[in-house]
Amino acid sequence: MVNRTFSILAVLLALAMTSVLAQDPGAPDTLRIDSIQVNAGTQAVLPITFFNDETLGGIQMPFGWTSDDITIDSVSFVGARVNYVATKIVNIDNPNQKVLTVIIVIVEPDIPAGDGLYGKIYFNVPPGTPDQRVYIDTMSYSESDFPVFAHSGEINFVPVIKPGKIIIGNPPDPPTIGLNPTSFSFDALAGASLPTPQVLTISNQGGGILNWQATWSASWLQVLPNFGAVNISIPQNVQISVNTTALPPDTYYDTIIVSDPQATNDPVEIPVQYTLIEPPPTIQLDPTQFIINAVVGGGNPPSQTLDIINIGQGLLEWTATNDQPWLTLNPSSGSGNTAVSLDIDITGMTYGIYYDTIVVSDPDATNSPQKAYVRLELASDLPLLEIDSTFFFIIANTEFPPSRKFNITNGGGGSMTYYTQENSQWITSLNPASGSVPQQVTVNFKTLGAPGNDFFDTVWVFSNEALNSPQPIVFQIHFTTDPNDIIVNLAQVNVQYYECGQGLGYEPVPINITINNGNLIPMQFQLWNNSTWLTKDFDEGYTFASTELYLQYRGLAPGVYYDTLIVNAITAINSPIKIPVTMTILATAQDPELYVDKDSVYFAVREGTDGRRNQITVHNQWPGCIDWQLVENIPWLLSGVDSSDYQTYPWYIDLEATAIGSAFGPHVSSFLLTSSSATNAPVVIQAVMDVWRFHGDCDYNGVLNILDIVWMIAYKFKGGPPPRPIQIVGDVNCDYKVDIVDIAKMIDYEFHGGGPYCGNPYK
Repeated sequence: MVNRTFSILAVLLALAMTSVLAQDPGAPDTLRIDSIQVNAGTQAVLPITFFNDETLGGIQMPFGWTSDDITIDSVSFVGARVNYVATKIVNIDNPNQKVLTVIIVIVEPDIPAGDGLYGKIYFNVPPGTPDQRVYIDTMSYSESDFPVFAHSGEINFVPVIKPGKIIIGNPPDPPTIGLNPTSFSFDALAGASLPTPQVLTISNQGGGILNWQATWSASWLQVLPNFGAVNISIPQNVQISVNTTALPPDTYYDTIIVSDPQATNDPVEIPVQYTLIEPPPTIQLDPTQFIINAVVGGGNPPSQTLDIINIGQGLLEWTATNDQPWLTLNPSSGSGNTAVSLDIDITGMTYGIYYDTIVVSDPDATNSPQKAYVRLELASDLPLLEIDSTFFFIIANTEFPPSRKFNITNGGGGSMTYYTQENSQWITSLNPASGSVPQQVTVNFKTLGAPGNDFFDTVWVFSNEALNSPQPIVFQIHFTTDPNDIIVNLAQVNVQYYECGQGLGYEPVPINITINNGNLIPMQFQLWNNSTWLTKDFDEGYTFASTELYLQYRGLAPGVYYDTLIVNAITAINSPIKIPVTMTILATAQDPELYVDKDSVYFAVREGTDGRRNQITVHNQWPGCIDWQLVENIPWLLSGVDSSDYQTYPWYIDLEATAIGSAFGPHVSSFLLTSSSATNAPVVIQAVMDVWRFHGDCDYNGVLNILDIVWMIAYKFKGGPPPRPIQIVGDVNCDYKVDIVDIAKMIDYEFHGGGPYCGNPYK
């Protein structure tokens, strides 16, 4: 029966080796499998010898054989160089033709340098076994069990393996290795998806059975399966794949060696090239649109900020350009994430609307160039006539087309009155025809007896005070029997939000609006609105269309806010459709209550260093506003809040402990979240920092001795607690793992004069 504890040890040893395999120093260590000849009906005793010129703390050797006609009876270490070691593991798996052997030195002397017997494998060769060559070689017993020589120090490596064989009777002619293709090349982006696996076809170009094995060196390369048996008629397909893209961008090389000691052309090499390309950057601009207002003759408007962000990988090396002299970018080029200042100079400019486009480019970016649009509106300091619609395209299929409305506003300074003029027989009324600004004017029509399919009329708007009086409004009436018809899913939007926020676990969702043509054919449309608190995904499109309306309530005072979403399609008989939008901001109604997602924070920090960050989330349990303050006077704790003015929540408090100047041992303190309005204030948060000194000080007493080794063995093999105060204390060889290799190094350090633990001073 297999000893389960020893099997776990073997797995841990194998896992430990995966990150620390190294070049064999000195003369190459070797493991040699003998070759013998027997007849059916006998027992085959296969000697295995090994050479090492460094002392060893452990050996793991899985073996496989190529015929299910024979089975292993036992493995003997009698007379072997490793026979004195108490911890020896043998796991025989005859159905899968493999056996695992593990030697682990715990308290005995390390395996000395030398050359001699490793052990003997006893095979049963039943009567009637066909003549054949059975090849024996090392293998990967499982995903984590592979051949390795483990030193008590930091160097562990796979020895040079000399395969062997058992010749039963008089087997047929040897095989010849055939491979297709004869080389492989993989390409991938560093840190992205793995490249697609490729197929290697192994065939037998000779006689008998080709019992092949594939070996390679690089940890990024994988061959599955890595051994097999192929006759002359049926080839075998093998998957060649790459198992990581975490390496730095570069070109990597390895060689797959396909071997069969009985093959006429053993071994055959297959070169493999793996090219990792540095992922390109991706440009993100925030925001992508600037609307800037100023008054002619007044001061320059405040500078705006454009954030250039790399949301891809690699290095973003960007250049920003624009065309208009009134806009200056500072800086206009750079690398990485940068805030660009947009400076506006309106000196000498007259009133009107001005446009510019900022183009940010990097030839290596995935989405270069990206654009941000700037709209500068200069208002006059004297009255200016502004009319929201100066052209109406009216679809008519009745005697009385739908009335139309336009708004008159003052786009400049001062006050202003207006009056209108028209002399068309098709316009029946303007209501009101005169008055003070602002004003909405309704235009009514009668088209009976109108000439042709299309005709035009003009209404003139005058103001005695305005600089730009008069202004024309043109009406084009088009007759059709089959007009378009705007259909929307909303008649109005009426929402209520609390000021500041909606409480724990709730955020408003966008409002969906769909736009269609009752005529069931594509129709072009535009969307307009005036307020900055109402935004949408796009401003124009073709039916059928769907967009989201976003109502930005944060930062607005309690009250009622109005806007109108206008859906316009000049070919529709009912254009424009006006959707009133009402947003009510409610004042805080319920006493706020602080919600904090943690009641304590913990840090384990090495003496003289800074620790990892921790984070706390702060929220208002109920809708509405809340004020709060962080009160923290802990000398070893650094804190910061994501918003200095506490205007947006949830908030996130970043915490970082520092053991620079802090003594070894536990440090316990607390800090407060206070509030003048929260019913549960103050909230107390406990902060604990355990300062540790040495790697290997598993029992956290500041001293390295045999008790730490006992602690580690209990943790790894007997279900004991992990190293204190944090598991990484048990990593004594700097491989970021806590495993049997660390135990071997601890024994070497304490009893054999081995080198110091990871980062520790020498004793």
